[in-house]
This record gives sequence, structure tokens and C-alpha cells, in this order.
Amino acid sequence: MKLPNESFSSELSLAIDAVLSAGEQVMSIYKSKFTHKLKDDNEPVTQADIISDKIIRKYFLPLKIPVLSEETKDTGERLKSKMVWIVDPLDGTQDFIKKTGDFSIMISLVENGVPVLGVIYNPVTDVLYIAEFKKGAYKKEDGKWHKINVSNIDNLGNSNAVMSKNHLSDREKFLLKKLGITKFIQQGSAGLKIMHIACGEEDLYFTFTNKMKQWDISAPQCILREAGGKITDMNGGVLVYNTKDVSHKKGILVTNGILHNAIVDLYKDQQL
Repeated sequence: MKLPNESFSSELSLAIDAVLSAGEQVMSIYKSKFTHKLKDDNEPVTQADIISDKIIRKYFLPLKIPVLSEETKDTGERLKSKMVWIVDPLDGTQDFIKKTGDFSIMISLVENGVPVLGVIYNPVTDVLYIAEFKKGAYKKEDGKWHKINVSNIDNLGNSNAVMSKNHLSDREKFLLKKLGITKFIQQGSAGLKIMHIACGEEDLYFTFTNKMKQWDISAPQCILREAGGKITDMNGGVLVYNTKDVSHKKGILVTNGILHNAIVDLYKDQQL
């Protein structure tokens, strides 16, 4: 595949090949009669999650870089490496099961705790998002590459939010009201929510949950950052990756960057 920036790395090309290959198999299962079961944490898993994980891991074997994935037991060996692949083989499994089309495959490469490469693919729409550190963010749609950028909205009263479809809490609704936001869209996949902001279609997203994992946010963070946006925890703290605990325990705040500090301040003021 011809990429929009000639300086993009071979690792990015490999990650793209991996998500596209996994996407083919995911779609084959999506169109069939499949079943699902619950994991130990009561989260659903399907055959598509497992197969996607196996395909992606096979692509990465030659590089000998550790992989942290939602669907493979973490041995902790990755903690000895300054580089690690972080993979969500199927972000939005609940929506995959419901057949809403609201799911994606996400891969990032993390170096010294920072996502330096990100790829997100929605196999239903055949839309691909990519980014690499200091090389810009792009979306491929209808066979064409488009450079993407966040919005320039600087007033919370004029901003648009994208929020969780399956887990929107009363506390989150309260903060939306305090921000002056009465209308917002809802989506299942965390990665696709953040891509709305990276493309300038929406301006902010947040969640107070302590259940968000590194594979939910790593690839989206890289792409959003290269599109000009910002991701932190709800207190404005930096998100660090390839740590022993893979949970982001203080929520997630995603904005176009301009609105970020005002939301952090209001959140702290309300003691939510």
C-alpha cells in the first residue's frame, strides 16, 4: 500500500498489513452466525477477538518486539523492553456482537512509555487511520488518503461531544451539563470516538471509568496527538504506557487541545 508520507516507517507498514489481514477474518466471522462467552472480568469475547489477535501476533514475530494484547495473557516480559506493541484485536466487542458495525482493530508501537505509531481500522466501513510521531495523522477512505486535524473550537458552549454508548454514567452527564453541552453523539468503540475528535468532527470526549486499559487508548492517543489534539487522565495527568498495571485508573479526557484545561479545571472544581 502506498502511504501518504514517504518518511513513514516499515513498522507502520507492517502494522497496516496486520490490521487489514485481521480485518478480513473479522468480517468473515461478523457475517456468520457466531457465539460469544464472558471472560473472567465479565467482558465478552468472540472468535473474532481471538483470531484477530493470533493474526496480528504472527505479523510481529520477526521483529522480536514484545506484544501487550487484550486477548493474550501478559507475562510481564515486556517490562524489560523499551519498545512494545500494544494491541486491541477487537475494540468494541459488544457492538460486534450486536452487529452495529461500531468496532475497530487497533495497534500501536510504544517507545519509552510513549505511543509513537498508531493504526486503527474499521473493517465494516473500510476506513483506516494512521499516524507516526511528528509525521502527521491521516485517514484513508474510499481509497484516498486525507490528512486529518482537530477542530479549532475554543468555546465550550459551542463544542460538540462524543460519549460512551454503553457506559455513560450520571456523573458524566452532570459534567456535560456543567460544560453547557446538552446534545452529544454516542458511540461504542473508544478508538472510533477519539477518531471523531482527531478528524475535527467532534471536540471532546471523557469518561470517569477506572476500567479503561492501555490497549483502548494507545493507538488513538498517537493519532489524535499528531492531529493536534490532547489526551490525559481527568486530572490532566500524563498517560504512560508499558507499565505493570495496564489500567488507566483516573479516567480519560480527550479534546482538540484548546478546550482541555478548562474541562480539567471544572472537573476538579466539581470534585467529581
